[in-house]
Amino acid sequence: HILQVKRLNGIATHYVIVHTDGCVICNCCMGLNLGIPCRHYFQLFQKVEGLTFSIGMI
Repeated sequence: HILQVKRLNGIATHYVIVHTDGCVICNCCMGLNLGIPCRHYFQLFQKVEGLTFSIGMI
């Protein structure tokens, strides 16, 4: 799944990819660079039913 996360003012847009195995990648690359989930992931975590948090993301 490719999900779009927009700010309320609609200026900034980020895309989050959720693989079938639960791996999540955001185009802000915070998860890849720092090893922690980004705020875009947590926004989706609150809004999308069935999205789970995996300790393997850290």
